[in-house]
Amino acid sequence: MKTYKTVIRVALGLLLVVSLSGCKFFVPAQANSNYRKPDKLNISLISLDDINNTNAPNVATNWEFITNYYAAFPSEKKRNKPSEQSFLPLAAPLLASAASYAASAVMGYVSQSFSNEAALYQESFLGNIQDDCFLKLDPTNEPPYNTANPPVYHLNYCGFKITRDVSISGDTNPVNAFTLICGIAPTADGELFRVKPLVFQTALAGAKVVGKGLLSWLVLYPHLFLNPDNKLNSQVSMSFDGYFRGQDQALQHMSMGAFSFKVSGYDLSKTNRLTASAKTIPSDSSGFLVSAPLSYASKPNATAWPTVSTVNAGNVDLTVTLIESDASNAKANFLKLGQWASQETPKITMLITNQIK
Repeated sequence: MKTYKTVIRVALGLLLVVSLSGCKFFVPAQANSNYRKPDKLNISLISLDDINNTNAPNVATNWEFITNYYAAFPSEKKRNKPSEQSFLPLAAPLLASAASYAASAVMGYVSQSFSNEAALYQESFLGNIQDDCFLKLDPTNEPPYNTANPPVYHLNYCGFKITRDVSISGDTNPVNAFTLICGIAPTADGELFRVKPLVFQTALAGAKVVGKGLLSWLVLYPHLFLNPDNKLNSQVSMSFDGYFRGQDQALQHMSMGAFSFKVSGYDLSKTNRLTASAKTIPSDSSGFLVSAPLSYASKPNATAWPTVSTVNAGNVDLTVTLIESDASNAKANFLKLGQWASQETPKITMLITNQIK
């Protein structure tokens, strides 16, 4: 009987906590977490012309990029600037009852509250950018183009930047919450491109991270979670897709490459800027890409080169997904508590009903 009374007390205690907190502050959030809106990532491509322009207004930003670019791609430093290595892209191929009802409603509310709280400890964000100038024609490669003199292209970009900004009450301007800068460079054999993260920082996480407070250490039935340590896990996934007009003149799609990397145990209380030059970026974080495919010309000349030969070419779609999650076991234990509350509803309903009788 003592066990059943304990169960009833726990259920009523849970209800009290949820009712007083309104679910929103069931467990306090770490100060730099739980900034969920907006849920969109902003992506901008970094062109070689911008980076190599010493008169650009954002010289400091360019310097940070170049410093970390050379740290990630040491072979590029010999060129004194990010590479414009030329290559030949190929065209892609084809009462008691009332009491019972009330008790059941209470436990249903408690169960749902736990599920709602658990959902806060992981958040995902999506960003996308499309570009039709991924490649740039080599200016020394002049027409007419044919099998003996095909158009030669080089990559128009040396990287890209991903950010997320949030609005904070009292601030008129958006505040940067997340920044990821990646570099792109040709591989040693010149046949592929390699992508590496250069700079990573999370100033304000979208996912809720357990903060310090009385309820953070509260032991219910069962034990809730370990002491909070302000740690955040992030996983970034990106995919590059090329679109082109095929030889049959129909729209075609080709995967250029995809990869993901993780930053585990990021200290949200410090929000340090991780960089390739400081070797604080995970060393195994990189992926490979093929070049953007060239479209077949809509009016090809049988004696000339069959693909386009415009100054800019290459239609690319870049999609980035960021998943943030609390590094503690808070989410897992909230889900367990929600399942427990749901499973114990009939038992607790019967016990409360009997107590009222």
